[in-house]
Amino acid sequence: MSSSNFAPSIVPNMKTRFLFSLAVLAVAALGFATAEEVDLSAHKVTHVTWGDAIEGDERPAFKKEELNGKVVVVEEFGVKIPDCLSRIKDLSRLAKKHARDASPLAIVMIHRQREVPDKEILEAIERVPPSVIVRKNGFLPVYHEGMPNAAVFGADGEMVWTGDPSNAAFGRALKAALKKAGK
Repeated sequence: MSSSNFAPSIVPNMKTRFLFSLAVLAVAALGFATAEEVDLSAHKVTHVTWGDAIEGDERPAFKKEELNGKVVVVEEFGVKIPDCLSRIKDLSRLAKKHARDASPLAIVMIHRQREVPDKEILEAIERVPPSVIVRKNGFLPVYHEGMPNAAVFGADGEMVWTGDPSNAAFGRALKAALKKAGK
């Protein structure tokens, strides 16, 4: 096989691979762009599936109508995930701070690991203030991967942010929602 016969057969193959790789990257980039452009306001706090009470939890009974007119943080968590356990502490501090400030804020934690017994969930949330609503087996109205995951709903009930609550954008979204609500 001469080198003149070999080179032409490889070049189209390399060009095809390169163009295919570019096409795959373009489709992936389009997917990321589309994810950023989702209209969060189409998702309402009333679309959250609240799940069930945790057996043995002595907090006040959950009443959806008590969320009306409040900024609502809904955070999905699991007691078997270290990041979620540290978020429990963060949410407890947040609840205490906003209770002192008399902010129109409601915090709902939804446990998502079905195989965990209620007793284990209760042990993990033992120090969470009673003002924080804790449920199990519910979920947010938007798809996501992994936990912890959270959403912030404005006082009008529209979702204004969703994502990883350890991201600084969570704090900015919460602050903006509270400001808009007048606090």
